[in-house]
Amino acid sequence: MIARQLISDTITPLRPAETGADALVIMDELRVSHLPVVDQEEFLGVISDTDILTYNNFAEPVGSHPLSLSNAYIMENQHLLEVIRIMDAMKLTLLPVLDQKKQYLGSITLPIIFRI
Repeated sequence: MIARQLISDTITPLRPAETGADALVIMDELRVSHLPVVDQEEFLGVISDTDILTYNNFAEPVGSHPLSLSNAYIMENQHLLEVIRIMDAMKLTLLPVLDQKKQYLGSITLPIIFRI
């Protein structure tokens, strides 16, 4: 199996204008600790709940803060074992999938991995 085949349809990426408070609500609803941040189709990085909790103001847009996980992604044609390796190494609850132009395609979540 390759990464593109594992994309979840439940994860909607954050936009840079959305607030930390918005992100925390979405994370709680989806039971994840990370969310991708995407501008149009351009992948900007992953934000964690820990990142947001360090903000002084949860009403600030997530795009106004540096993303600590800008390299947390996998390319669409990479194997399932690489998905697992990256998620484990980076302690991620989801992993964004990018195409060859590094455009965001979707995310893989832990429950999807566990069902395989």
